[in-house]
Amino acid sequence: MANSNSDNDTSLISLINANQLICTINTEECDIPPNNSDDHASLVSLIDVNQMICTTNTEECHVPTNSDDSASIDSTNSHAFNNNDISEVACTTNTNDCNIPSDPGILQYLNCLIYSYTISLCKLVLALMLHHKFNWPLQYPLLFPRGEDGYRKDIEFKDNPSKPSRKRQFITQLEWVGYRIQQRHRDTSTIVFSRRLFHQFLVDSFSTIESARLKYLRNHQKDLRADMYRGLTEAVLRGETNATTTGKRIVLPANFVGGPRYMIQNYQDAMAICSWAGYPDLFITFTCNHKWPEVVDFLKTYQLTPADRPDLVTRLFKIKLDQLIKDIKQGSIFGRVKAVIYTIEFQKCGLPHAHILVFLQPIHRIVHPHGINKIISTEIPDKDQERELFNIVSSLMIHGPCGDQNKGSPCMQKGRCIKYFPKRFVNNTMIDSKGYPVYRRRDNGVFVKKGESFADNRFVVPYNRRLLLKYNAHINVEWCNQSRSIKYIFKYVNKGHDRVTAGFYRDANPRDNTQVVDEIKKYYDCRYLSACEAVWRIFVFDVNYREPSVERLSFHRENEQPIVYPDEA
Repeated sequence: MANSNSDNDTSLISLINANQLICTINTEECDIPPNNSDDHASLVSLIDVNQMICTTNTEECHVPTNSDDSASIDSTNSHAFNNNDISEVACTTNTNDCNIPSDPGILQYLNCLIYSYTISLCKLVLALMLHHKFNWPLQYPLLFPRGEDGYRKDIEFKDNPSKPSRKRQFITQLEWVGYRIQQRHRDTSTIVFSRRLFHQFLVDSFSTIESARLKYLRNHQKDLRADMYRGLTEAVLRGETNATTTGKRIVLPANFVGGPRYMIQNYQDAMAICSWAGYPDLFITFTCNHKWPEVVDFLKTYQLTPADRPDLVTRLFKIKLDQLIKDIKQGSIFGRVKAVIYTIEFQKCGLPHAHILVFLQPIHRIVHPHGINKIISTEIPDKDQERELFNIVSSLMIHGPCGDQNKGSPCMQKGRCIKYFPKRFVNNTMIDSKGYPVYRRRDNGVFVKKGESFADNRFVVPYNRRLLLKYNAHINVEWCNQSRSIKYIFKYVNKGHDRVTAGFYRDANPRDNTQVVDEIKKYYDCRYLSACEAVWRIFVFDVNYREPSVERLSFHRENEQPIVYPDEA
């Protein structure tokens, strides 16, 4: 461990205790952790989200009423606020002030006081510790038992020594974390064998990396505003002559992954491909299977489960996803493909999954129900003739069961399944008057037992036989070539990060009327980060993919050109 005799080291160790105090305060008693600093993401409380009542149970939380607060949550993407399905290590971030309610309880009042006191104490510590070499060994003594240095900014980047000059001199924190979470035979891989502590290390590492990126964006913006000419004209007509009341103060650029401009541009790129290739023909959801034999057999040697190694599960999912896209583009499964789009999503279920849109060539497009039956099935296969397929369908492609058999299922709301299961028996596939497919589900007496319930063909999720046999995962294949579902599908594919629901307390009497639009703060608020998403981003895997590529051209309408002006204008 580093020498603690010096005054600096002693002060760092003592101030770490204040950091730990913030992370262990009972989140059920204080509505929102108070923090306005950019580095607050390193003070996340990594806990079992099933016990985090304040941020996951919508019935226990207050509904945001302030217009500024509600603007920070995109209410159009309700799926982003779904409750978590399993117990996992994750972190949530928020930047709102902790103002005491009008009639607070004593414990809640004391907790908020502790928050306010310790936050002011730790602002200086954050600036010193985030990239200090003692940060990781002090925060994770079990992962760095010999007191090894953590990341520091002066680690040299060693490229090809024969090159006359190097483009950069030092490595980034992302590269350092990516190096440390690799399993090697020559050294003891303490980090990757630490089970749930490994999850915490991943989440904490990427939250620190993302916080540093956002801090850089915040500190390198000019003190200028940007607004459209027409918007300024309307502001002047309303009598708003103060430049501080209009425009965007802090902007999150479009090249920041996960930001609002990033998601909007990806949505627009997808619509550009749709205008060129036509409506998408297939909507495929490919979910990671943590019971893949490749990872299960490998981890038996170390007496670990797939839940202990999100890095291996994520890398295996990436390999299989790349192969799936390759198989689809080859044209042997669905026909010749004209375009493919997918996005990776990390819901509160512990595993990543991909939403894929497939555009087929006109000669291979499916326009008749008989063509749908060739590639999509919604029936339980025969157990004697197709035993392998039967086992996969019965374990991975059965919804629920829900309805009268299980009214307590998570999909049940107001006595009905939100996914509209069970479906009705149909002898032949048809397309209804609204353009939606009604798949063939024959009442042939075949069923499977799921727990204490029984499921027949009415509970089968649409699938493709070849894909299911090859990838042994939940792969939902839907026919979607009709105009009514286009907008929903494209916005669903690009709906953004998962979030949690929480209540905000704001001062009813603001000090001034200045309206500050902070897009970085809006990105932070209620951000939900799981271990799988953290490791996916650390490995720099693609979050969005599209083929063919889209070239973005800049243009503007009349009187809508962007202009830039200073605060004192």
